Amino acid sequence: AFGQRFFLFDGRSFRDTKNGIMFGTEQLDWFFRHKNGGTGPMWLMMGSQFFGAYDKKESYEGKAPNEFKQLLSEISQWESPATFVAGDKHFSELMS
Repeated sequence: AFGQRFFLFDGRSFRDTKNGIMFGTEQLDWFFRHKNGGTGPMWLMMGSQFFGAYDKKESYEGKAPNEFKQLLSEISQWESPATFVAGDKHFSELMS
């Protein structure tokens, strides 16, 4: 869509929060392979919160911290800007 890239993540099917997994290896590998798919802005979307480990609610950062750090580390190496969009109906927040 006009050079922008949209990634819709499944935060439920591969989830194993006891072992710190939200997206799982297969889904993350798929995402990392697409880093050369363009240089436009990236929109990362899922139904749960990405950030919010400071609040004991369900979030990627809080439930799978090592996997989340891996995602952020990978994205920080790309030139494209990234926007995280969460669809959690119980929580709203704008962060920079």
